[in-house]
Amino acid sequence: MSAYDEYGRSRAASRESKRSSVPLPIASTPWRVGKREWASLLCRHVDESRDRLAARKDIVDGLMLAVDRLDEINAAVRSAPDRRAALALLTGPPFPFNEVQAQHVLDMTVSRQTADARMTLGQESARLAAEIEALGSG
Repeated sequence: MSAYDEYGRSRAASRESKRSSVPLPIASTPWRVGKREWASLLCRHVDESRDRLAARKDIVDGLMLAVDRLDEINAAVRSAPDRRAALALLTGPPFPFNEVQAQHVLDMTVSRQTADARMTLGQESARLAAEIEALGSG
């Protein structure tokens, strides 16, 4: 009898690894997904993807509008005493931003206010719209 097992390990090392290994629990029945469950999972995944893309597109559209109305927004933000007041001003009547968009407008850096960044936002918005269209209308 050889001192090595079929994997080239010494038999002593092989015995030690067998002793120290913890057996994995075995399920009484294998996990299976039927056609209905698979379709449900797939529909849920598509819906979540569409919702995530739509939320990002909403933010990008708000940023594009903010770049277009930059002077008005800067004047409103400068007149606000703090961030909370600035958010209230941006979600108020002269501006069409929702709260999420207003948060992103306030977080927007100066480099995102260039014409090149505006073009990049437009391309991202078009790409997001195409992806949402490809996923269908739930």
